[in-house]
Amino acid sequence: EDRLEKQEADIEKQQAELLALHSQINPHFLFNVLESIRMLSLLKKEKEIAGMIEKLAILERQTVDWSEDLIRLKEELRFVEAYLDLQKLRFEDRLNYQISIKNGCENYSVPKLTLETFVENACVHGVESTSAPCCIYIRIYEQDDLLFLEVEDTGRGMDKAEADEMNRRMKTCTIDDLKKHKRVGIINACLRLKMITNDRADFNVQSVKDSGTVFRISIPVDTLEATLV
Repeated sequence: EDRLEKQEADIEKQQAELLALHSQINPHFLFNVLESIRMLSLLKKEKEIAGMIEKLAILERQTVDWSEDLIRLKEELRFVEAYLDLQKLRFEDRLNYQISIKNGCENYSVPKLTLETFVENACVHGVESTSAPCCIYIRIYEQDDLLFLEVEDTGRGMDKAEADEMNRRMKTCTIDDLKKHKRVGIINACLRLKMITNDRADFNVQSVKDSGTVFRISIPVDTLEATLV
């Protein structure tokens, strides 16, 4: 009975923590998107605006609906693609992207906004920080019973000290870390993955200053839910 009570308490704690995490997620990029729509609407009143609003609606539904924390990668990528298409309107030829996902991986479920968080980071710290053209690569594949999620950008990059600190924070993140820092993005995503995988998800960033950055997440597939259809 004591053991069951402890397990129930742990579950309640995790649920409370997830609710707290959800309340902290603040997709500030929507404000940039709305400004892009406003500016473009001054110049055009055609299908392009309708397309932008449609993509914005996809983003809005995804960020405000927290009835379920997990989402199939297929749907998460739909969200990511809408986000990147809107960012291309902002950055124009400065931004290109490629998405590749191996067959079957689209059916795995991950915490909502996991990929988007890393993609947004690539836009903010990669594309915005350089005037040169930048490409974002998103790769999802399964290997040796692990699901790999990779987000690479060819932007500003980080020096070794920055990369080492990011690696440390991703691997050791706790709820307390979120309370200490105003911006929670990547640490939020890492912590939620750690929670659903019983701390078995692994995170790594490799970066070269002025060349680009690669974030790589590996998740044991036996810790993930998979939809067969």
